[in-house]
Amino acid sequence: FDEDLTSFVYYDGNGEWPGYIFLLDSSESILLGKGAATENIEASANLESLYLELPGERSADVFKDGSASGLETRYLSFSKKGASLNYGWKDNYLIISTSFEGFRKAVSLLEEAEVEPGTGGGAIDI
Repeated sequence: FDEDLTSFVYYDGNGEWPGYIFLLDSSESILLGKGAATENIEASANLESLYLELPGERSADVFKDGSASGLETRYLSFSKKGASLNYGWKDNYLIISTSFEGFRKAVSLLEEAEVEPGTGGGAIDI
């Protein structure tokens, strides 16, 4: 991945939900990069550390297939209301969000070019 990334926080009535947008390095094969990212995310034992507060118990042992904003996604739900780790690809961008609605909003902003991963990093609130 490119060394720079974009982080965001999505706010709703259930809490504050961090997320991240990574740009696949142009020197890396898209298929290899996507495969390695998927494997690393889903094999991680520390997914709960992505949350600002503990998300509760995992609802399943494995990620499930889903879709959001026209993209294929993978997700893992937790027992805390609103807590659902979602990730998916928009072109060469990997979007990871700790809530479904946060993921949808990040995709929307990425499509509008208001969020430009790899152009200075930092945190933005969405």
